[in-house]
Amino acid sequence: MVVDFVRRAVELPEGTLPVYWAERTAKHHRGLVRKQAGVTYDQARARGIVEQSIRKEAAGKNRPADLINIALEKVVEAGLELPGFSTFDKMASKIRTEVNASICTGIHDRMSAARGRGSCGCWRTATVTGRRCSTG
Repeated sequence: MVVDFVRRAVELPEGTLPVYWAERTAKHHRGLVRKQAGVTYDQARARGIVEQSIRKEAAGKNRPADLINIALEKVVEAGLELPGFSTFDKMASKIRTEVNASICTGIHDRMSAARGRGSCGCWRTATVTGRRCSTG
């Protein structure tokens, strides 16, 4: 987005990309963009906020897009540079799977032994596959 804005402002041809001969220059430019945008580069803290917000909301929301949107809001509120989308996507998937497993385990644990024997028995070997519990 920034590259396209600058390219158009100086009337360079479509597809022109920045080329840095020195890594220091690229690092300096990234710092200037962060300063202008008012964000801080702290990926470890950002990932921690993403994990915490997804884990908090995952028990009530199942769609990864909803979880990612909530995490995006929290990272922006904290004034941090956003991690890549793949980071959000992988974390949402991983945490959602863990929460689903926890929900299934909780249901299984609350069922009495007598009631479990009287049912189809599917909860005795419950595993998590995607969005719901299934027999394993």
